[in-house]
Parts: sequence; C-alpha cells; structure tokens
Amino acid sequence: MPADEYFESHPDYFALIDGRRQPLSICATNPAVIALHVEKILEFTAKYPGIRHLGFWAYDGYEWCECACCEAVEKQPWYSPVNPNSVEGGRTRMHTYSYLRFCNEVIGRVAAKRADVRFELIAYWATLDTPPKLDFEVHPSANLMVAMIERMYDRPLSHKLTPAEAKGLTADLHEPWDRTKYGYYPDMLRRWRKVFNGPLYFYEYYTASLGCLNCLFPMMYTIREDSRFYKKLGAQGFGSQGWLHNWPAYRVSYWYSATASWDGDSSHEQILGCYCREYFGRAGEAIFNIFRILEKSFARHRIGLHLRQMVLTFDPKTMARCAPHLAQAKKRANDGRTRARVDQIGVLLEYGARLRECAEAGKAANAKLQAGEWAGSYGEIARQMELQLKIVKLLERRDIFSDRDRDYVHKHFAGRGSYWTRNEWGMFHLFKKLEPLEFVIH
Repeated sequence: MPADEYFESHPDYFALIDGRRQPLSICATNPAVIALHVEKILEFTAKYPGIRHLGFWAYDGYEWCECACCEAVEKQPWYSPVNPNSVEGGRTRMHTYSYLRFCNEVIGRVAAKRADVRFELIAYWATLDTPPKLDFEVHPSANLMVAMIERMYDRPLSHKLTPAEAKGLTADLHEPWDRTKYGYYPDMLRRWRKVFNGPLYFYEYYTASLGCLNCLFPMMYTIREDSRFYKKLGAQGFGSQGWLHNWPAYRVSYWYSATASWDGDSSHEQILGCYCREYFGRAGEAIFNIFRILEKSFARHRIGLHLRQMVLTFDPKTMARCAPHLAQAKKRANDGRTRARVDQIGVLLEYGARLRECAEAGKAANAKLQAGEWAGSYGEIARQMELQLKIVKLLERRDIFSDRDRDYVHKHFAGRGSYWTRNEWGMFHLFKKLEPLEFVIH
C-alpha cells in the first residue's frame, strides 16, 4: 500500500508501532484496508486480464501492527527461534496467523469475482514459522513460498549436525541461535507441508545475498541434496534469489540449481562436471577440481549468509591445493573466451583469500586494542589497510564486480558493526581519501 498516497489521509490504514502509526506495514484487521486491497486487485486484473498470478507478500521486516484488533487476532503472542530479532532475546515474534487470516479475507473476496486468479503468499521474516495452531484452511487459490533467510548452507537440510561439527560454531563468527537452525528448519518445512495443502515452493539463497560481495559460495552439493529433500516433501519447486550484478561469482549456482530442479537422477559430480565441461571446455576438468576442493573446505566450516563465515572457505591450505589446478586450467584454455572465464575464477579465488586475510588482521588488531596494546595494534591495522587496498584493486575488474559491490565493500571496511574493522569508524573516511593513491605501507 503506497504510503505517499494514503498515509497522510488515512494513517489508520498503517501499522501501529510503539504507540504511533508508521508506514512500515499495514493494519491487517482494518476493514477499509481489506476492502481497498480487494478493489485494487480487481482493478488491476481487469486492466491486465492475462495476468493470473499475483504476488501477495508481507512486509520485509519484523514490524507488525500492535493495535488492539491485530493483537486480538493472534490471541496470544508466540515466538520462534528462527530469524531471531535481538530485541526479543534470541527469539522472533511471529505474525503468520494474522498474515494468513488477512490473505484469506482478501483472496476470498477476489475469488468470488475472479476465480482464475492465484496468489503467491510468502513465509518470511515474521511470517516464516508455522502457527502453533492454525484453525482455518488457507484459501485454495493460494500458493506458498517459504524463504528461509539466515539459513546455514554448509550442509543440506537432510544432513544433521553432529556434536563434533557443532564445535565449529564460535562466538566471534556465529549467533547463539545458529545451532538451532540446523534441526529446526527441516522440521519447520515438514510442518508447513502438513498445514498447507496448496502448491508449496521454496525461495532459496543458493546464489548468496546482496551483502555477500560476490564472494564465491561453493555449496553445489547442498543444492543437489536439498532438491531431493524438497521433492520428497511434496514441494512443487524451488528457486534461488538472483541479482543481475553477481553472475560471474554465482553462475555455477544459478546453472546448478536450475538443472537440479528438474534432474532428479544425476549425481552431484555428474551435474557439476557437465557445467564445467560446457562452460570451460578443455579447462573444465581443472575447474571441476577447484570447485570440489572449495566445496570440501566449505563443508568443514559452519557457514550461512554472512561474509564473515563465507571467507572461512579460503584458508591458505585450500588456496595452495587450488593453485596447481588453476595453473592447469590456464594452460588448457585454448580460446579467448575460455581464458577470460578461467581468469575470472582466478580473481575470485584471490578475492576470497584477501577478504579472509583482511578479516583475520582486523580480528588481531581488535584483540590488541581491547587488551590496551595500542602500539602493538598499529602493524595489524596497517596490514589490514594494505589488504583493503588490494581488494579495492580487484574490484576494478568490471567484468566481475559492480559499483554496488564496491559500495558494500566500503561499508564493510567502515568498521561500524562490521566484521572487518570494529576499531575505527573514521578509517572509512581516511580510506576513501587514500583509495586513488598508489603507495606501499612499510
């Protein structure tokens, strides 16, 4: 609902949050809001009769209306350990019941006049988890898309985390609730299949997310096994979030997830091998070996959609194992297009390694600063800035990175709440001034 069109004249259409109406979300129990949605949907479908599938997603965030009517619908607040909001002490208040009730009201009225129109609902953020008790059936004109934001990706949903592997969850890289996700998410998806009888789909992040800065995300084996899990669950399909600017880093995941969505028979090695042969030609075998090395390193760590976790993949031993295969791939690339593609892989490997080194230097500097060793931190800070400049140099590759990647890297380097330099907020401004210069830190 456009706030610029309705908020000033009808603030009651919008959510009551912290005692005042805010244009972050709607008031889902306001009869006028329900009627307005029905009216606008019918107008739209009359204008575009060929469109028969409509997205009906909730607000992308935690905020939900707190008025007496909306609170009464939920009957009593309920919380989930998924997507924890820090202000809730490691739990997130869910509003799935209210959301589905609102959707049913709107869809039912639209369906009375346009029974051919289907709606795609989403289970995401504050509507992700299944209600403890759903005392009504979701309208049959609805599809459901479940988007497991903040999922851990180092293993498929069907593979349990062992106690030994759980030791890889560390306080400096993970949140306390990350351990819960490994078992909770698969069980939650099974519950969704039980309470929702319509077409069920899954919105995945196999191609990483906006803040992952085009860092390689080698989790193709997870895609293969997840596709089988989804099929066994009775899902109609899955897809992966896409960004136009991240194709060079995540093209293998795009291609792999598309293939795995229909090919239920081929093994992981067969699908990955096919991609490498088709895309890298004579260099395909060497690139296949690089991907398998990265996958094994990826699986050794507990990794989700956080850059501070993703860079763990690129440890020195893993990079050393990749090096001869990269050299072989460069040697076997026999045309300009293949050489350019192999070169991109080489740049992305270096980029991941530099990001890891930068994070480690920042961690070392922070430890010394917290211990009061100010003089001892200077070398680590200088090392970190040197690495930052090398990363910025890599970002000049416009065939791989976009301006958006460059902006996000600067934000990470800024230090305020970042994984890289929590020590100096002012470093960002200094870094921006120094960036165009070429110099060596001795």
